[in-house]
Amino acid sequence: EGIANFLKSDNAGGSLSYLTKTIGIEIMARKEDAERANKVIKEKNRPE
Repeated sequence: EGIANFLKSDNAGGSLSYLTKTIGIEIMARKEDAERANKVIKEKNRPE
């Protein structure tokens, strides 16, 4: 639930640098969850 809320928040929407987002997720989640969330962020921020 925490990760889902984080991904919907401004923090995951591009207001912070990619590195900060990655570190924030790694701090908040297990490694497996961090990798899964990282993939979502990459896909969300991928240029059209």
